[in-house]
Amino acid sequence: MAKRISRRIWGKAVHVLVLATFTILLAFPFYWMLITSFKQNVDLYTMENNPFIFNAKPTLDHLKFLFTETSTSACKTPCGR
Repeated sequence: MAKRISRRIWGKAVHVLVLATFTILLAFPFYWMLITSFKQNVDLYTMENNPFIFNAKPTLDHLKFLFTETSTSACKTPCGR
């Protein structure tokens, strides 16, 4: 009886570990895009900086550039009209 319970616990632990691993691996690119969109250029291109934290103050310059100076701002009316 105790062997079956411990087997079930190990099975659930392995299941949770596999799901957690895949969740982290799949979420990492979205985390990377989000954090790099708020970094300054100096913070992005300096090799001595830690890439996972903000070494310089966060900025909105990249998002401003995206929405004002790229083709995403070309469609002022709903697309298809």
